[in-house]
Amino acid sequence: MPGGRERRSVTRIKQPNASALITVKRRKRRAPGRVLTAFVLLLTAIGIRSLRAESPPAPTNGPVAATHATTNRVAASTNHYVIVPNDVVWLKVYQEDDLEARVKVTSDGTVTLPLIGVLTIAGKTAEEAATEIRDILDKRFIVNPQVSFAVIEYSKRKFTILGQVQRPGIYEYSGEENMTLLDAVAQAGGFTRLAAPSKVTLKRLEAGQVKLYHLGIEADLKNYAAPPFEIRPGDTINVGAKLF
Repeated sequence: MPGGRERRSVTRIKQPNASALITVKRRKRRAPGRVLTAFVLLLTAIGIRSLRAESPPAPTNGPVAATHATTNRVAASTNHYVIVPNDVVWLKVYQEDDLEARVKVTSDGTVTLPLIGVLTIAGKTAEEAATEIRDILDKRFIVNPQVSFAVIEYSKRKFTILGQVQRPGIYEYSGEENMTLLDAVAQAGGFTRLAAPSKVTLKRLEAGQVKLYHLGIEADLKNYAAPPFEIRPGDTINVGAKLF
């Protein structure tokens, strides 16, 4: 009948419209999730960018020794390296761009820093230097400063050995290796026949002051389990002579 055909055609027209409405509703429900995902990605990118901004410059030789004095957290690459003249250090204070500095330690163990002025850092570790800088800024200039400090270039490591050794003089060694007292004597060709291994002295710059150590190598030669005495850059060793 003509009336029945007309109803069927109406039914066919409504089905696509109903399907279209369902699809639109589903898209609307998914939209907040996509916005939230985009927002999280944006925050992550900002966080990564801010972390990169606080990273010290890439070193030209050797690992970076970096520390953040506000939390006393030392970076993974930090060790007990003691700063010596001719090292290059990097300083940054959070949100204080004018205080950022990259300076070379002078022969007398000092650096000149913005606001602070001349400061002695030779003989100190990066952590010790960062803590001192933070305390000075906190006391005189900035409330609770966030200080980042790093050694970004290492000077050539040298030591001097004098007295009763075969080849007294100044010697260099790699910054990646540890130099012990016995190693230093070996580099100088060993003892002379007049040497007194129990009469060895060593001069060292520590915290801006020269200290004198009285050492005996005989104990190291007999007791291999004892920890060896390590040489630091700038040390001066003197091997005494026997008394007849």
